[in-house]
Amino acid sequence: ITEKYSLKQYKEIYLKEIETNSNYVLNDEITEVKLEANRIKNIQIENEKIKGKIKIIKTSKDDNIITGQKAGSPLKGVKYEIYNSKNELVENITTNKNGVAISQDLGKGDYKIKEVETNKYYYLNEKDINATIEKDKEVVTINITNESQNPNIDIEKSGTEKAEIGGKIEYDISVRNTGNTKLDNFIMQDIFPSNAIKVTNIKTGTYNQDLKYNIYYKTNMSADYVLLMEDLNSKENYEINFDKELADNEFLIEIKFDFGTVEKGFNSNENPHVTGKVKENVKSEEIITNTANVFGDFEGYKVKDTSKWKTFCYKLLPQTGF
Repeated sequence: ITEKYSLKQYKEIYLKEIETNSNYVLNDEITEVKLEANRIKNIQIENEKIKGKIKIIKTSKDDNIITGQKAGSPLKGVKYEIYNSKNELVENITTNKNGVAISQDLGKGDYKIKEVETNKYYYLNEKDINATIEKDKEVVTINITNESQNPNIDIEKSGTEKAEIGGKIEYDISVRNTGNTKLDNFIMQDIFPSNAIKVTNIKTGTYNQDLKYNIYYKTNMSADYVLLMEDLNSKENYEINFDKELADNEFLIEIKFDFGTVEKGFNSNENPHVTGKVKENVKSEEIITNTANVFGDFEGYKVKDTSKWKTFCYKLLPQTGF
């Protein structure tokens, strides 16, 4: 500001700033100026730029079954990049034990925040988050949550409720990946009460994801798993006749489907189906139990589910008449 004043009019004046550049803080200090005859007085007044901070509060969106963290728990070690309106990286920040990360002073303007690394067993929050600093010393607080990676699995066994000794017995198996993650080493296992039933046929079922899988089995004559069929198409329902596959004195104890890696939402469309016969040595009114298991693995965390089905066995009495 430069003005000329007559010394006869004023010996001293006071300056007060009433308006400044929109990116600067108004300097509200009153400046005293002493005038001298026939001299121009130069006054220098400085303004600070408007600066503020961005504060991120990071928490768990839901309960994490792997880590045990509850919904709303702070997440430490989550990393962010902050970009200005020119898409230039201006700062990297990381959340502390309280789930809080605070930037250094940033100039007035628009910013974009990008999450670049998060905790193990959590999904990265890939949404771009916008923040605007408008006022000096403003702290723009942003709450951000991360979804837990919660693997889960389900198997259901159903079948004949009552079976005649020496007669037919059947089972169905429904299997699903019910979690929100993919699963490795996804294995379905059916363990037969081989002292009570003889398995004769198995239909492999069909599945809602395109993949190749292998089938293994154990019998009374094999200590380890034997490869039965490999690279099966998950969209095709195969039928296996064990009367043809096994020797006369050999019977099935267990069968295993190895699907490898399945994505979330994997399930059986046409359920695997087992057909067998109740052995003659089963006692009348005896209850036999068939057990099916499913296993999966997510980054070292293992999941399992078991389903059992009980069948009441009976023997028809010989007909009598007069």
